[in-house]
Amino acid sequence: MIFASWESIGPWLESLLTILTRDEFRFILVLLYHIWNRHDTFMHENLILSVWHVVPSSRPLLRAFDNASGLTGLDRLASEKMLSAIDMLARDYNGLVVSCQASPYYGPCDISVAETETLRYGIKMTLDLQAPLVTIDSDTLNVVRQLTLTQLDMSIVGFHLTEARNLLR
Repeated sequence: MIFASWESIGPWLESLLTILTRDEFRFILVLLYHIWNRHDTFMHENLILSVWHVVPSSRPLLRAFDNASGLTGLDRLASEKMLSAIDMLARDYNGLVVSCQASPYYGPCDISVAETETLRYGIKMTLDLQAPLVTIDSDTLNVVRQLTLTQLDMSIVGFHLTEARNLLR
């Protein structure tokens, strides 16, 4: 069974990784990116993109990604030396991009820690922008829930979240 109820998309993607080939999995990631981008375009620009463009535009994007070098995601198992990065994007009330940042990531190869660091950088960006109201859009619900907990968390993620909480005070 591929679809199940999880609090985060991480376990779902891990289950897909065991079912699909590497190329099929990479293509699914690109399709998900395009679907999310379509959602963002509708939400922020009030523009509905045709569903017919999702698959045809995904193949060239995947080829372009394969040809790119430099900043990548958290693939530390790659045979060539690449720099991992985390990125943030800030939009105003109308959905226009007001700031974005990509920073090198030298931490452990753990997606929860990387997402926590991204959240912390996002909070710092918000403080720098002096925004009166902020909505955090994250695909890691479990990390956001951990941020709101008041009990002591002795995990590595908990340590990074303590730093993020201190920024909010």
